[in-house]
Amino acid sequence: MARPSQNLDQRLTRVGRRHLTRRGSARFSVRELCAEAGVNLGMFHYHFRSKAAFISGLLEEIYNPMFARLNLAAGSGQDPVEKLRSALRVFGGWVTEHRVLLSRLAADLLGGESNVAAFIRTAEVRHIAVMVGLILECQRADRFPPGHPGEIMVFIGGATFLPLLVGTLAQNNKHLPAPIRAVLKDGTLFTEAALSRRIDAALRGLTLPLPKLRA
Repeated sequence: MARPSQNLDQRLTRVGRRHLTRRGSARFSVRELCAEAGVNLGMFHYHFRSKAAFISGLLEEIYNPMFARLNLAAGSGQDPVEKLRSALRVFGGWVTEHRVLLSRLAADLLGGESNVAAFIRTAEVRHIAVMVGLILECQRADRFPPGHPGEIMVFIGGATFLPLLVGTLAQNNKHLPAPIRAVLKDGTLFTEAALSRRIDAALRGLTLPLPKLRA
């Protein structure tokens, strides 16, 4: 059977990304997606078979370009701390761009959405492996203190990326202290400059002085 033309799969994918960001996985409605895209429900199943397969494909499409850039940053010939800084900026920029979606997915994960859990497990293995490898490089070069690289990764993530997700979830919380509400309201927390400051502060807290060369 010939494949129907009109690029309906591309239209569904384009609209689906917006729909997934608004609704998350648990509240994702294929019928609403098709109505918004102006596509017959049967064509959705022709191209993607199921809601779970469609969402899994969307998540990979969103994740893979970032992961490619992350590997480029990790493979550069810089000082190990600078390579890690570059990788953190790539990943942090992606988290910033998709922070609303990622916050929705975090809620879906807590709600037991199996396709989200499967994606997060496979994604985490990939980018965390890259980050941990860079941390080990820093330790071997005596730029970071000894210790479990996973613990260092948790420290860096808590200082740099976690505020983006927590801040997104808390933006409409009227019970927060006024200074925190002000930062969330004006978007300062979510800027590239703010991310760079947090990354620099985290790495500054970890970085050991360069060893002195012997005369």
